[in-house]
Amino acid sequence: MKNKNDNYKTQLLLSVLLLILSIWVLQCGFLKGNFSPDKTKISAAEINVKIDEYLTQAENSNDDNQKAKLLGKAAVLLAEKGDIKKAMEVAEEGLRSNPTNADCLMALGEYRLQMGRFEEAAEVIDRSLNSNQKNAKTNYLRGNVSVALNDRFGAEDYYKQALEIEPDYALAANNLATLQMASGRPDLALDTIEKSLKAGAKAAVLLKNAGIISEKLGQKSTAKKYYSQYIEQNQFADDVTAVQSWMEAL
Repeated sequence: MKNKNDNYKTQLLLSVLLLILSIWVLQCGFLKGNFSPDKTKISAAEINVKIDEYLTQAENSNDDNQKAKLLGKAAVLLAEKGDIKKAMEVAEEGLRSNPTNADCLMALGEYRLQMGRFEEAAEVIDRSLNSNQKNAKTNYLRGNVSVALNDRFGAEDYYKQALEIEPDYALAANNLATLQMASGRPDLALDTIEKSLKAGAKAAVLLKNAGIISEKLGQKSTAKKYYSQYIEQNQFADDVTAVQSWMEAL
């Protein structure tokens, strides 16, 4: 029992640190060129075709606003694909045509965030939000910047805004729940995750964290449910054995 409790406490501590670490994990993913299609709604096989299409249309456009719009779309997809440096270059080209294009500003801000230039990232992403406040990813990125700048209350507001726009935004839900856990509000953290799951969020980590939080709240049957779902959906993960042991110990 002692080992189980020790593992449990360690896992809770890790969940609290997850938000800050996720910024750097995301950075590593981009630098390795990983494809993250969760917000693009298109497959990895299709993304290069769409990028080339947008870039070609932009090259042939004589309208500055249209050119910036097309380059912004390409930059967003390049960032999702993992080519954050190319996304930055395309975004900067688009901003020369229209300095207020929201997608170009978001992509440039995302690049600066990944490079650890947090003050600069905040300035650019704020400009993007001034052009379009109703973009879930822009609000999510601004939340990450706020965390990096030690403004956790501000970060919560941005994550909440992202979830109002896209309730199934798993990254925003996980980060908001992590902040709520860190400030001693596990009930709110569980509510955040459950709402996102009900909205259709697809992320195994939400199930595991929902189990951890439920266990902390003394909701053993709920914890078992989420642990079981996590194991079912994530059978080959390195931590499945550990999660199985947590479930069996309840």
